[in-house]
Amino acid sequence: MNRKEIPSLLFRFSLIAVAATLPLSIYANSIAIILLTFSWILEGNIFAKLRDITHRPLIIFFLFFYALFILGMLYTENIPVGKFNLEKKISLFVLPLILGTSQFFNESIKQTVLKFFVASCFIASLICLGNGFYKYFFYQDSSYFFYMNLTSILDSHAIYFSMYVCFSIFILLSFLKNNFLVLKRHQKFFLFLIIFYFFCFIILLSARMVLVFLFFSHAIGGTYFSYKKRGLIAWFIILTLSSTAVVVIANRSVFLRERVTKLFESDFSASPDKGNANGLTIRLVKWQCSFEGIKDHLLLGTGTGDSQDYLNKCYERKNFWGQYPAYHFNSHNQYLETALTLGLAGLTFLLSCMIMPLVFAIRKKQILFISFLLLFAFNSLTESLLERQQGIVFFTFFISLFSFNRSS
Repeated sequence: MNRKEIPSLLFRFSLIAVAATLPLSIYANSIAIILLTFSWILEGNIFAKLRDITHRPLIIFFLFFYALFILGMLYTENIPVGKFNLEKKISLFVLPLILGTSQFFNESIKQTVLKFFVASCFIASLICLGNGFYKYFFYQDSSYFFYMNLTSILDSHAIYFSMYVCFSIFILLSFLKNNFLVLKRHQKFFLFLIIFYFFCFIILLSARMVLVFLFFSHAIGGTYFSYKKRGLIAWFIILTLSSTAVVVIANRSVFLRERVTKLFESDFSASPDKGNANGLTIRLVKWQCSFEGIKDHLLLGTGTGDSQDYLNKCYERKNFWGQYPAYHFNSHNQYLETALTLGLAGLTFLLSCMIMPLVFAIRKKQILFISFLLLFAFNSLTESLLERQQGIVFFTFFISLFSFNRSS
């Protein structure tokens, strides 16, 4: 290896590291992003990078989106929280800038990155299950096989990890579709086995929105491809049997059954001591307070560091326990969260950063990219996904990975 090859090798390694560490460790993921940034600086060619920025509007939109958070510091009252948000959201412009202007990023690297991401999700899931069996053996507590307890060893939120696993399923299905004729029978069987394993793991994670999205996307996609291949009857039989199996499995688990049935036990006076709160009732309060805040701060928003403070005061007025320091619930809707923080301008740039890649993906018929964008957009309806590094990196990294790449 000569000296000229070092920057290229370092870029490839750090890019893969960003994908591989995302499901496993936020701390390691931060180091990988720093290393990726360093390798990008080593490339040089600053004028070529500037030229690339002017030819790639999506980079500019991400830059302006992050710039709004900087401007929001001018009128925010909670400066410490604002600074923390700026630091946390720096990937909003760093990752699109790096992947959009790097001379070393190409299609072959993208495929390698996707494979490492799937492998990392698989390893992370095994770690979670291993921890679950360990806790069950010593404490006889089966709750470590479900939801937040399942991913506790990774210090990861179940919702984010379920999206990682769901996207891994889409990656594997895309790989199967593109290589079906060249793959051997045992290879196809192994891939289908991994897909089934990932699907079961999402059920254990009890992420309702991810499961709903996964079901409808596969139902629609499977129906479309079965229609083209004239196999609708066989597909409907498979869909019916698989749906029945999911219902039976969920019904046999008290935890999974309650995750669904509690949604219909609406009690707007729910409180933690009563034990009757559920995901729907508490979100209705969060969304109502978010709408009130948007109405009060329509143009500029509350500021980079003040959205949570506004919600806490609203919760207090409504006598909602989300005001307590142990909770401090955010909007649990990324569109409302962004509009509350940055006003209509922030919401406009967020939607632009999602719609522009979607139009590009549809035009290029990139089914995997479309699946990713819809997965993120759908789950943003009930979660503020850009309020954690796990969601910010997931969003910006894979949008950049699919939007920007040079020919191999």
